[in-house]
Amino acid sequence: MSQKKISYYKVCKESFQYLFKKFYWNCLFCDFKTNCVNVLVTTTQLVPALAKVLLYGLGGVFPIENIYSATKIGKETCFERIVSRFGRKCTYVVVGDGRDEETAAKQLNFPFWRISGHSDIAALYHALDLGHL
Repeated sequence: MSQKKISYYKVCKESFQYLFKKFYWNCLFCDFKTNCVNVLVTTTQLVPALAKVLLYGLGGVFPIENIYSATKIGKETCFERIVSRFGRKCTYVVVGDGRDEETAAKQLNFPFWRISGHSDIAALYHALDLGHL
């Protein structure tokens, strides 16, 4: 690989790290709370999803056993499996940016927290920190 491409990828990686640093630490904080766990549900197939989590350095935020692919079964079914795993007595909050997450959350009577930018993650972090969720 040429030095120019290496420099380009380094700048991209640094830009990504800058943009998602706050998101990462807020999610990591949520995961380290004794009563919270991060679970990732994605429409990406499982192996590419795992690769992305590792590539973006999010392995500490989303443990491998908490990553679900909705590619073949849909998000609602994934949410049902999560409820089956963790139980009905938990409070679930679906965090996402898409209509399909919101629809699946509503069908299971889960609150939905829309994420459009960093301020939404910061607000979620604050709500969790104050015990509102």
